[in-house]
Order: sequence, then C-alpha cells, then structure tokens
Amino acid sequence: MMQQYRFAELSEGAIDEVQQLETRLQTELGEEVTLIAYSKDGQREAPACRADLEGE
Repeated sequence: MMQQYRFAELSEGAIDEVQQLETRLQTELGEEVTLIAYSKDGQREAPACRADLEGE
C-alpha cells in the first residue's frame, strides 16, 4: 500500500538549518541541491515547509 505524504511543518529554525545544509551540499557537490521535508499523511495538515513553495 502506497503511503501519502505532505510537506512537513517546520519551525523557522529548522528551515534555516535545511537551507544551510542545502548551501553546504551545493558547495561540496558543485551543483544545485534542494532538500524537501515531508510528513506522513494522516498527521496534522501542514503548510509548505518553505515560503517560496507556497502557491505552487
């Protein structure tokens, strides 16, 4: 059975950490990296984890 996932609800601090990790990985790999946080469906409804993803 396939599970459904939604964007995870992250605090501002957690978002900052994800963005810092994206930057570090981009530097190490020499290419663009995007990390996405999901939570399993059935848990609370959550907005997009990053402001720039809202409305897409």
